[in-house]
Amino acid sequence: MQVILLLIGLLLILIGVFLIWDQLQARLSYEKVLGTITGYRKRMDYKSGDNLRMMFYPIIEYVVQGQKKKLNSTLGSSFPSYDIGESVYIYYSSKNDEAKLKSIAPFYGGMLFLLAGGYLGYIFFATFSFSFFSVLFVLIILTVIFWILFKQLKKFEIKSGSELIERIRNKLAGMSKLREADESELITTQEELLSTDLFVNKNIQYAGPIILLIGFGLIFLAGYFWIEKIEFMEVALSAEGEVVDYEVRGSGEDETFYPIIVFTTKNSKEYEFTHEAGSGTDPYYTVNSTVQVLYDPETPYDAIIDQGAWNWLWPVLISFIALAFFGSGVKMVFQWMKIKRFKEKLKEIN
Repeated sequence: MQVILLLIGLLLILIGVFLIWDQLQARLSYEKVLGTITGYRKRMDYKSGDNLRMMFYPIIEYVVQGQKKKLNSTLGSSFPSYDIGESVYIYYSSKNDEAKLKSIAPFYGGMLFLLAGGYLGYIFFATFSFSFFSVLFVLIILTVIFWILFKQLKKFEIKSGSELIERIRNKLAGMSKLREADESELITTQEELLSTDLFVNKNIQYAGPIILLIGFGLIFLAGYFWIEKIEFMEVALSAEGEVVDYEVRGSGEDETFYPIIVFTTKNSKEYEFTHEAGSGTDPYYTVNSTVQVLYDPETPYDAIIDQGAWNWLWPVLISFIALAFFGSGVKMVFQWMKIKRFKEKLKEIN
């Protein structure tokens, strides 16, 4: 189980690094070219009951060295991010005859993958029993996995992070790569793009403000966690503690183990607290093991196990989630405003 956590964590980290490096490399070494959005390719990403999730992939035309070229971007979004006819920048490599849409999405997605992979890695190292044979076993498994992964990437000629994500998404959805010959999946006019008959635009008038409000709420929650953590870290003192027991919450497969720590403050008083984070599998810490503790000298019961950079995990995670909701809400609200203005113009023309 622990090895599986490590493997999944490493895979997520690799995807995150791949996404970030892929876009960073393009920005540093490719030529920046101005292109024009000429349409979108749409497809159903998955179906659950009557709920459909459509993804929209922009088509960009651009000119390099006097030749007109077309880019079918593999960077999709849940609703169109650009207007048809809008100018956008792409990065083009004449050496590889390869183009990529300029976007911050790979950076943001890469960071989410890195955070998720790092968290799984933290769980592995917190629960793993280190010995010569256990470490050797993990190294052998990792070597085999990476060798297989390298061979597969080479076999399928996957050269970019966005292409890797696209292949995985297509595989999970049971679909092949986007079909360029299927004209029924194309959106080529602004009228069709902003039509309320388009599935993604039907409920955007209500969904946008709701998601925006959720984003606002999460931003305030993230702010609360940041302020609380900063104030605590500014006054916290360090002490050596001992794991004396566990508080078990839940039952059966839902059991979670929360370590109970005893420590002594600077004025030689002993206190006990239950750590805020628990483990859903084997306990993170063994009974009688020694851990570093951070505590508030004014309220010593307000204490945590010192986990270094991981002390900031919750504020960081909530901040990322808050920004995701807030950004999506803003985009949806602006999309609805754009649809509304477009409908008003059509009325004036008619």
